[in-house]
Amino acid sequence: MGLIKKLITLLVIVAIVGVLANMLMKMQGGGGVNVKVERIVNKPIITVFGELADHANWKSFPGISDSKLLTAGIPLKNGEGAVREITAVGGFTVVEEITDFLPPVRMEYQIKQSSPIKLKHEYGRLTLRPEGLLKTKVIWESKGVVDMPLFDAILGWFVSKEVERSFSNILESMNK
Repeated sequence: MGLIKKLITLLVIVAIVGVLANMLMKMQGGGGVNVKVERIVNKPIITVFGELADHANWKSFPGISDSKLLTAGIPLKNGEGAVREITAVGGFTVVEEITDFLPPVRMEYQIKQSSPIKLKHEYGRLTLRPEGLLKTKVIWESKGVVDMPLFDAILGWFVSKEVERSFSNILESMNK
């Protein structure tokens, strides 16, 4: 019985420390999922935009295990109004709606559902600029918060790091 009491006490202490750390992060303005990745891709802007806008084929990118176009956009299949489902290796899944589509320079989206970690997503934005004839600068931004009271700031920090790594890996893979 003494061991069980000690384990319960330890769990309570860990939970309290976690909640306090979460509060401290929030007081310092942290905890959101705010990511901005900039990369040069060694391909023309039309090619880069086409690969990033081909929602059903995102599974060819590193770290993505599945991707589906759930609803076609109008008038362009991958354009505004399109809804895609993307599943990362490990099972994190998002359903995103394309909210703005201006080929070949901008695509914006909003995460409508996510699991197992719930997100309140403000926006995602890919902005492309030609860098000469054969290179493209891609700026990929995403902003939101983790929707999990008590631990949202701590989880937000971890999710931000993972999203940043994922965006970087996808863009770097386009150079191979």
